Amino acid sequence: MLCCDWWGLDVRQAKRLWEALAWSRWSRPKAWRFRVQCLDGFLSDADHFVHAECEPSKIMQILEDLIHEKRLGRQDGRRMEDVILRMVDRHGRWRDDVSSAEARAQIQEERSRSAPLQVHQSQESHAGQNANVRGL
Repeated sequence: MLCCDWWGLDVRQAKRLWEALAWSRWSRPKAWRFRVQCLDGFLSDADHFVHAECEPSKIMQILEDLIHEKRLGRQDGRRMEDVILRMVDRHGRWRDDVSSAEARAQIQEERSRSAPLQVHQSQESHAGQNANVRGL
């Protein structure tokens, strides 16, 4: 839900991101995925996680790593980056209104106007890791 509600990714993009994270061998994406998995079930830590581990610059670095590692296709990764950058203010921080109902409605409208994302068939995910998509 984090990727969809806060970052503006659609469900297919969030699933594709998690699949890329699940298969990544690079340290930054693996470490971030591990922190997400540790968070599962500890919602009291979610606010801290969002502010400490999900800064826009960190998320963009992770996306870049996944693109360079070829876990995310360049086109998919750039689309995700574009969506996320719409949620960032001119200082590189998350916009204050990201969680507001009005901002979510605007995101939904933008999604409906954008071309559908082509879903690439990916490798089978490790057992149990697809279940964590709901946590993103």
